[in-house]
Amino acid sequence: MTMLSLRDTFHSAAQSLVAHPLRSCLTMLGVIIGNASFVAMASLGEAAKVYTVQRLEAFHGPNRLIAYATANEPGQTIKREPKLYLGDALALGAGTPAIRAVAPVVGATFLGRVHEQSQFLWVTGTTADYLGVKNEAVSRGRFFSSEEVEQTARVVVLGSSIAKRFFPDGKPVGQTMAIKNMSFRVIGVMRPKGSLDKTSPDEFVYVPLSTFSLFLRGTMAGIGIPVDYIEIAAVSKQQVNDAIFQATNLLAARRGVRDFAVAPNIPYKDLIAQVSSTLTIFLAVLAGISLIIGGIGIMNVMLVTVSERTSEIGLRKAIGATNGSILLNFLIEATLLSASGGVIGLLVGVGVVLVVVVVSPLPFIVPAWSIGTSLALSSVVGVVFGVSPAMQAAKLDPIVALRSA
Repeated sequence: MTMLSLRDTFHSAAQSLVAHPLRSCLTMLGVIIGNASFVAMASLGEAAKVYTVQRLEAFHGPNRLIAYATANEPGQTIKREPKLYLGDALALGAGTPAIRAVAPVVGATFLGRVHEQSQFLWVTGTTADYLGVKNEAVSRGRFFSSEEVEQTARVVVLGSSIAKRFFPDGKPVGQTMAIKNMSFRVIGVMRPKGSLDKTSPDEFVYVPLSTFSLFLRGTMAGIGIPVDYIEIAAVSKQQVNDAIFQATNLLAARRGVRDFAVAPNIPYKDLIAQVSSTLTIFLAVLAGISLIIGGIGIMNVMLVTVSERTSEIGLRKAIGATNGSILLNFLIEATLLSASGGVIGLLVGVGVVLVVVVVSPLPFIVPAWSIGTSLALSSVVGVVFGVSPAMQAAKLDPIVALRSA
């Protein structure tokens, strides 16, 4: 077939579709819905995964680990309650090249009071490196320094919600509050962070670890201070595994027993990715079903078109049109219908994503693979479901076709 005849075939197919715009639009509707669903669901699934991981990293830091005490090793003769200590944290901070910073953490609930207002508060005792490890910051004032930790200074940094509740005048820095009936000077307010689950850092207050141990727990300050866990920041995301390996070896050598664990603090990132991928695949299957339904609609309409154009087919065959040219003509019509529906569906899907992004915190993401896959699938649908009507048209006997005119 020459280029001219191929161009004429495209022109003839396009004219046939334009001649019946309402029917063409209704025929494309299934493909439009299928493609729009596929693109929108794939994009929103990817956006939800990215947003969730970003939220996790904003809360925990992208390269954060945690070391915590576990049960004693099997077969250990001396049974004792496993604990980590300030000395363990100092050793990790000084002797592991893949670790950037550490922050031992201990916490408990104590009664806090400002004037006549009182409330039980979750008090966190830690060190000056806490902000850098936890990817947090203060909005007013400052965090306590290493010198204040060494001096067991009675200073406190408030979570944003606590600051608003106890100091509605908006000027907490420099004022005093009582914790366990002991006076603490407010030196800063944490930047609002919101909640990831039922707990919110905005409801916490922070004091130096030594101050927590000596004044709130009543134990001696020093490297033997027991801690609940140790926050660890690796040098980079790429060195997280190195940091785990080095921290595990150092603690095992220091403690003489593996009654602890060192692990990424957000191991559920992989689970989120798996769930998101599974959901995306499931939704893509549903969109694929819509495409199949759209393809069946195209096939039915094309079969009706063949019946309506029987005389035209007979006339074209009588003047020399081959079965191949008739077959190609109807295949092109079916493919144009599905491809046009695919393009419109793609635009509708992107529009849906834009609307969702405007009314939600999700980022705007349209994966390139979803665009290519949706357009390819819609074109394939046209070819597959257009074959049967095209073959029926090609097999018409020209005499019988003309006689039916």
